[in-house]
Amino acid sequence: MTMTLRLSLAALGGLLLAGTAVAQPATGGARDASRDRMWGQLDTNNDGRITRDEGMAWLQGRFQQADTDRDGAISLAEMQAVRGSHGTGPAAAPAQDGRRAEMRAALFRGLDANSDGRVTMDEVRPAVEARFRAADANNDGAVTRDELPGRGARRERGDAPAAR
Repeated sequence: MTMTLRLSLAALGGLLLAGTAVAQPATGGARDASRDRMWGQLDTNNDGRITRDEGMAWLQGRFQQADTDRDGAISLAEMQAVRGSHGTGPAAAPAQDGRRAEMRAALFRGLDANSDGRVTMDEVRPAVEARFRAADANNDGAVTRDELPGRGARRERGDAPAAR
């Protein structure tokens, strides 16, 4: 799945923290299948649009799934465990695994607003809402596939196409 699509879907929820198949490497048909599967999980009423409420409900579910000790927060270890449990696509080289772990740790530190080593929904919510607003190109309160980077709505506004 392309980096831009992963970042856009991150705006919709748990990709910022809980991790999903969208965050995993995939190529060709696997990429399309992963993208469609993710879209289906987020677009719960199948109307072709993902609303803020749909995204936040999905995020809450993913957050609860990742919070294995049920303390209302996600530790870096819990985040890495969830991220590592979605083994789709080819195995990464050890150097890639190391870079991914560093990126996850940096993401975690960025979300951990009070630097207590735990990330709560209250800490995640502002980042997710900001990313959602950024993805909602026409400001109608929902994101469609055309609003994702590299698709019609963004290009029509003059933004550069997404790098692949």
